[in-house]
Amino acid sequence: NVGVVARARRIPQYIELLKQRKKLIMQIGMLEERFPLERPLATGPNGTLLLKDGVVAVKREFGGKTRYHWIGTFSFKDFLDGGDDEMMKEKEEATKKLMP
Repeated sequence: NVGVVARARRIPQYIELLKQRKKLIMQIGMLEERFPLERPLATGPNGTLLLKDGVVAVKREFGGKTRYHWIGTFSFKDFLDGGDDEMMKEKEEATKKLMP
C-alpha cells in the first residue's frame, strides 16, 4: 500500500520534529524561569503579546560562546494597527489639507 510506504518515509522527519519540540519546550521553560511574565503585557499587531517594558540586548558570538550585551530599555505605550481603515482615512484627509 502506497500510504503505508509514504508514512514510513515520514517517520524520521516526525522524530526530528519531536526532538525540536522538546528542545523548544525546554527553552521556553528556561526563559519563563529567567524572565517571569508577571510584568504587564501589551497586545500588539495580529494578537501578539509583548512586554510593555523591558531590556534591549545584542547577541554576539565570541570564540564559540554566546554573550548578551544589554544596551538599553524600551517601553510600549500603544500600538497602531496599519490596517485600520478609519485611521488611514484620517491620515489621507490630513495630508490633503496640507498639500496645496
